Amino acid sequence: MTTGVRTTPAIRGRLRRTPRPGPGLGLLHGLARGDDGVTGTPFVTRETDVSVRQQPTTDSARVARPPGPTSVRVACQVHGGLVEYDGYSNDAWSHLPDHGGYVSSIFIDVDDARPPGAPTC
Repeated sequence: MTTGVRTTPAIRGRLRRTPRPGPGLGLLHGLARGDDGVTGTPFVTRETDVSVRQQPTTDSARVARPPGPTSVRVACQVHGGLVEYDGYSNDAWSHLPDHGGYVSSIFIDVDDARPPGAPTC
């Protein structure tokens, strides 16, 4: 029996999580345009106090820490540093223009390793 971190293949895989009790906080529908004119898809973060980083890596400076779970606008995604959390790993990072940085997509409340509909940066 092997133990350790379950890995999603690149960002094409699917995260399989046990549903958490409480109200559902899944995908919000539609596109949102911010004051900056950038269009993005609204999603909800999975956890509280998720760190938004200047660059798509945990070594990068923290630029924001929105309370959570909360709605965020994802403009696009990139491959970045691998993040391991709660038995999962993922290297997809979502750009959050309203917060001025990137959050690991592992903290976006969707079943996919990459939030659907988010283009590549």
